[in-house]
Amino acid sequence: GPYLHGYIDCLYETDAGHWVLIDYKTNQIRSDRVLESARPYEMQLAVYALAVEAALGRRPDEVVIHFLRTGQEHIFSWDATSVDSIVERVSRAMAMFMNPGDR
Repeated sequence: GPYLHGYIDCLYETDAGHWVLIDYKTNQIRSDRVLESARPYEMQLAVYALAVEAALGRRPDEVVIHFLRTGQEHIFSWDATSVDSIVERVSRAMAMFMNPGDR
């Protein structure tokens, strides 16, 4: 079957016991377009967060995309509603990959 391949750039646990997932991007972005620049990576970060949850047995507390050139970040929502939504989106995308005629 299909599989996803990727690498988590950074996952760390804070002194307070919170898990933070960060993905770094080298894109040159406009400082007033952080959200728009982050959106295309939402599914990638969500899949990483699902992998972290499977490995740790708990959700990451923060899911962050960090744009290295500007130093700006966007924190993606990762609550129960977000998780349900992204699981549905990933499932649909994988089904389309498995059955390209169903598009």
